[in-house]
Amino acid sequence: MDKRLSIDVGGSAIKYALMGEGHQILEQGKVPAPREVREEFVEAVGGLYDRYADQISGMGVSMAGKVDQNTGYVVSAGSFPFFTGRNLVDELFARCPTHITVDNDARCAALAEMHYGSLVDVNNALVVVLGTGIGGAIVADGRLLDGARHCAAELSFLRVEGQADTSDCWLWRGGAQGLCLMVQQAIGADEAPDGIESFRMYDTGDERVIAAIDEYARIAAVQLYNLQCVLDVEAVAIGGGISERTDLIDLIRTKLQAIFDAEASYGIPPQMPSVVPCTFRNDANLIGAWHDNVTR
Repeated sequence: MDKRLSIDVGGSAIKYALMGEGHQILEQGKVPAPREVREEFVEAVGGLYDRYADQISGMGVSMAGKVDQNTGYVVSAGSFPFFTGRNLVDELFARCPTHITVDNDARCAALAEMHYGSLVDVNNALVVVLGTGIGGAIVADGRLLDGARHCAAELSFLRVEGQADTSDCWLWRGGAQGLCLMVQQAIGADEAPDGIESFRMYDTGDERVIAAIDEYARIAAVQLYNLQCVLDVEAVAIGGGISERTDLIDLIRTKLQAIFDAEASYGIPPQMPSVVPCTFRNDANLIGAWHDNVTR
């Protein structure tokens, strides 16, 4: 059986999976992600490689940021700025001598959904990953849209109200941190609750938290409406940790439908896309990185 090592680099941890044929996860886990020293990060990945070196024929890496997936050059590395302007494939290959591919994490999630999940047989789609930030990938005519500078679908930096400061970016209003900050403001707390506590209060019927999450869903729906005006996709697949709450996806869908209903007389956009959860949820990046490595 051909096996590959999939690596998903997150802000606080490196998730990994030993993958078999047919996107089968044989083993998985996570280790801390060093964020201060490049050599320590490479060694953390190298330790995972050493564990499986005699079993694998390649390693696929999923990471946030802007990446040239054809060469491994990192245009911008998000939470790991020490890789910006460097070739991550070369850096890792010096420590892990195997076939290595690197791609943006949202693109990896889209690959998983396109080939095995909720977007099979969908030619035009948008993948939105609600995580620490807002990851995005565009499927156009059955292919991922990269952009002239590998920056297509940088959804985190869409503006919500059009203000000049970065606090107005969808990153801070629509990511996990943004949701928790909205709950903090709604309940008047000194510190923001985490996501688990926020939804615990939501589930208990706290009207302040319900209103905050309702506003969170409205902002997401407005952004999806605007994107549909530009892209005219058949489906929007929502992933990331927040997607575990299918009731939240239902709420976003309801808000989006209300906007389309209000604009129906104008006929643009002509049709609301289906809004679905990503099939593979938090494993989508790992499965997509495996697929990317197998096919390149």
